[in-house]
Amino acid sequence: MRAKTALVNEDKKECLYNLNMALCKSFALTDTGKEIASVGKWKEWYRGEKKINFPEVREKLSDAIKRIEKSEEVKK
Repeated sequence: MRAKTALVNEDKKECLYNLNMALCKSFALTDTGKEIASVGKWKEWYRGEKKINFPEVREKLSDAIKRIEKSEEVKK
């Protein structure tokens, strides 16, 4: 939401910062949580999950970051 607000306000640097924070910190916490929860009978619980689809969300965030980094306004 912070990235979207920054983009609406035409602050691409702030948008990029927030997307990177979401990609790095949020996914680090999510991955840690998945590892902690994936033991015993729940070892393979995430395999094939499609409701949240973390790999797709990660890919979309990465693509958005690449597009913003290529924009002329961020390079200036």
